[in-house]
Amino acid sequence: MDQMETFEHRGWTFLCSAELLPSGLYHAVVRYRCPPSNELRTLDILDGRYSSATEALLAGQARAVGWVDEREGDGRSSD
Repeated sequence: MDQMETFEHRGWTFLCSAELLPSGLYHAVVRYRCPPSNELRTLDILDGRYSSATEALLAGQARAVGWVDEREGDGRSSD
């Protein structure tokens, strides 16, 4: 069974999901709301495979935090 949760970090809203694969393992998908329209965009589909939905969700959250932190908290690259 797939699981999803909303996660917020530094003003960004993410939807992290743990999607069950045919193998019985999970992978994480990270989406975010793009301001100002709140359009939902896919940030990443992680390559890792996880034995539980909880592990996949935590990996997705870590990816979201890293993405925001790399962009100095505003979601934009420093280029």
